[in-house]
Amino acid sequence: MRISELTRLKRKADAVFQKKGMKDSPNCEGCGMPAYCLHHWIYKVHSNFLRYNTKNSVPVCLKCHAAIHTQPDGKIKHRILLKRGIEWENWLQEHRNDYIKMNKAYLLSYIEQNEHN
Repeated sequence: MRISELTRLKRKADAVFQKKGMKDSPNCEGCGMPAYCLHHWIYKVHSNFLRYNTKNSVPVCLKCHAAIHTQPDGKIKHRILLKRGIEWENWLQEHRNDYIKMNKAYLLSYIEQNEHN
């Protein structure tokens, strides 16, 4: 199956976002171990505006990332929220519905501006 150009560009922009963010934040905010990836606090599918916004990214190790998605008690998320603060969470909630048109021009611009940083 052939993927669309927009999907291909989103994947590339996602990879650029991860690489850049991991360079800036190499340790897990849940436990302090080396980070595996950036977790989107507001999931990518819920906000185009926050998808590539660094305020919405939390560096996490593989274990903490899995726990965020699977543990119903939310201990890791609670720990991160305590560290980051309610003002951070409120800012994300206030901006989750801000509009950005996720199109080819936007994605190409994001990739070009961030690929080599």
